[in-house]
This record gives sequence, structure tokens and C-alpha cells, in this order.
Amino acid sequence: MSNKKVLVKYTDREFNSIRNNLIEHARVYYPDSYRDFTENTFGSFVIDATAYVGDMLSFYLDYQVNESFLETSIEYQNVRKKASNHGYNFFGRPAVYGMATFYIKIPANSSGLGPDMNLIPLLKKGSSVSSDNGGRYILTEDVNFADPKNDVVASTFSSTTGKPLSYAIRAFGQVRSTSLYRTEVELGEFVKMRKVLIGSANISSISRVVDSEGHDYYQVKNLSQDTVYVNTTNPNALSDGVPEIIKPKIVKRRFVMIQEETGTYLQFGYGDSEEVNSVNYMDPSSAALKMTGRNYISDASFDPSRLLDGNTLGVGPSNTTLSIFYYQNEEDSINLAAGQLSTVNNGVLEFPTTSSISAGTRAQIRGSLEVSNDNPIVGNTQLPSVEEIRQRSYATNATQDRAVTRRDYEAFSYMMPPQFGSVKRASIINDPSSTNRRLSLYII
Repeated sequence: MSNKKVLVKYTDREFNSIRNNLIEHARVYYPDSYRDFTENTFGSFVIDATAYVGDMLSFYLDYQVNESFLETSIEYQNVRKKASNHGYNFFGRPAVYGMATFYIKIPANSSGLGPDMNLIPLLKKGSSVSSDNGGRYILTEDVNFADPKNDVVASTFSSTTGKPLSYAIRAFGQVRSTSLYRTEVELGEFVKMRKVLIGSANISSISRVVDSEGHDYYQVKNLSQDTVYVNTTNPNALSDGVPEIIKPKIVKRRFVMIQEETGTYLQFGYGDSEEVNSVNYMDPSSAALKMTGRNYISDASFDPSRLLDGNTLGVGPSNTTLSIFYYQNEEDSINLAAGQLSTVNNGVLEFPTTSSISAGTRAQIRGSLEVSNDNPIVGNTQLPSVEEIRQRSYATNATQDRAVTRRDYEAFSYMMPPQFGSVKRASIINDPSSTNRRLSLYII
């Protein structure tokens, strides 16, 4: 067997160049076996088929290589995954926020000079309303009809005495353009890094995750983060006008939300329930002890010493049933013109003294509840394009998870949690009217 050296051109990657190279190869190395190079022969078919296969393999090789890098990826899901590796994540269609106007009719008091204060209810957070085009909205805060700032006007009058029989009260509350859903997932034996499918890929945000034993699980940016900030009631709400404040909370039960083309998943850590720490809220003294000898104070959620407290990346659920509450937009077009919010689907009213109020009176008051929107409810409901994701991920990666420069603040604006809405465009400049180099953020 001869060991002749065959010249192979590795730079030929498309059909014509591969075909011409194969013909030249046959003429040089097989002059006695193959001589007919006309297009209608079987030999020409074999050469064409080989060139076709080589062209296809080159195409898919180039395609796979291009899809491996953020700079050259064109597939939406691949760009989204690469951006997630750079720290930029977005979930589902963003919610649209707006102010709704609520009206309710309250019977007059015994003197007829005002509404009966014992009958004025509280419209609870989570009540749902809808628009003329079928869009559903959720109330994000309690609406107190007894607030003295509300407008109160006489509604109906007695035909004999002329005294008011009832008063109409107008109050305002913020709504968001999502519906609240609940799903249950039964889990068996403990599995490390468990990944649970909860729904479609259009889920906007997770409201709550709780197991059948009553343990809450908290969403974090990554599983190594063991501190979250939760809303708590402000004890000084009456004096400073702030109903809620945020406090740091150490959580062992946590998860990250992952969205792929196949759906939305929750992923947990690989610790078991025996490793749960009974301490909920961060103790500043214990955090300070671990920082002895330093001339600065860092956030314990990002402090490397926190990783020494446990290496399980959180406690995963097992032998339980998870109840998952999440928000999702039902409609693609959820912007509203003024006055299109018209129906109260589920108004949850809380009366101050339910024992002394008859069922008929409660039903009458509940039936008088109406809703409208004085101003348009408009927001960005479109998913970011491939190029938008790419540019935002570059900016997010450059921030290194801290806000120092103007570009850092812009990048964090685009990473705003979905439960607070979404930013289409953001720009930050030095305020020209300020003498202390104050930064001004402009958003759409």
C-alpha cells in the first residue's frame, strides 16, 4: 500500500468550492478510474451529493460556533441565556401600572350630615378589576374609603325631608395589569438542585411560594445570596406617612426563577430541612463580629464570609406540596385609554364592625362599588429585542453588581424587578441646575 501524500484544502466550506476541489482531486489522484466529468453522469451526482453534505456540515458548524457567543448569537433564546450569564435577566411580559378611581355609596348617619363611619369599608389589596376589552388588573394596595382626604358628596336624598340618604365616596388605588394564578406541585423524596416546572414562559413574577408545612420560600438573584429585603409594617406610619419599610432577612429556603422556551422553572439548593437557621432577621451585632478589624462595613448578603455559614445554596423542599402564586398577563395589548376600566370582578371589602352590620347592608354597599380610570394606563408591554438584550447585558456585566458610574445606574434601571413595572429607555445626566453634581434620571 502506497503512502502517497494527498493535498486536502481545508478552507473549502461552501458547495461550489468543495465540488470543484473534489473534481480536481479525482483528476489528479484517480485519472484511470474516473474520467467522465459531465453533469449528467452518476459520478457527477456522487460529487454533488458529497459537496452538498460538506456545505451543510460547514453551515451548522458555523451556526453552532456563532450561537456560542453573545456577540454573534441571533437566536432569541440563546441571546437570552448568554445575557443571563452576564447578569441581565427579564421575565415574561412586563406589567403595566396605573391609578384607578373607585366609587362606593355609603348610607348616611342618623343626622344625615355625613356617611355612617361604621359602615365605610376597606378595599383590600388583591381585588381584581377589568376593562372593556377584557384586560384584567390587580389592586396593589389597600384603598381606605374612610381616609379624610377622599372626596365625599351626597348621592341620594329623601323625597319628603330632603335630607341625604347616602353619600358617594371617591378614592384612588394603584392597579397592575396582571392576573394572579395559583398552581400546586407535589414533591417526593429530596433531590439536590431540584428544578420544578410551574407554567408557561410568559410568567411576569412570583408572588409567593409556600409548602404544605407553612414554610415560605424566597426568590433570590442567585442561590448563594442568603439575604433578601422584605416589606414590613412601619410602626411610625401615622407620624411619617410611610405605611411600609423594608428590612433585611436571612433566608435558608430560597429559589431562583429560570425561564426557557419550554416554560418557567423554580430551582432550589441542595440542603435539607435540618440545616434551617432559626434566626430570621439579621442581627447587626453578629454581623459586626464577623467584620472585626475592618475599617469598613459591607453588605452581609455579598460578604464572602457569609458563604462559610453553609455550603448548600439554600434548603430544597421534599415530601411536601408547594403552592406557587404567580402573576401573568393574559392579553398582549393591556394599555387602556381613559375611562376604559369599568368592571369590579372581585372586590374584597373589609368592614370595621361586621357584627353590627346586617347582611343586606353589606350586600348593598358591595353592590355599589364601581371603578374607572381618569387617566390612560400606558406602559411598555413588548419583550426586548435581540439587540436590546445584547446591549443591556454588556452594561450589566460592566456594573459588577454595584452602582458607581452613570452607566451603572442606567443598567440597574433596566434590571428593575418586574413587580415594579419595566423601563423602555433610561438616560442619566448631571443636573445642569444643581450645584452639587446631582444626577438626574430620565425614563420612558
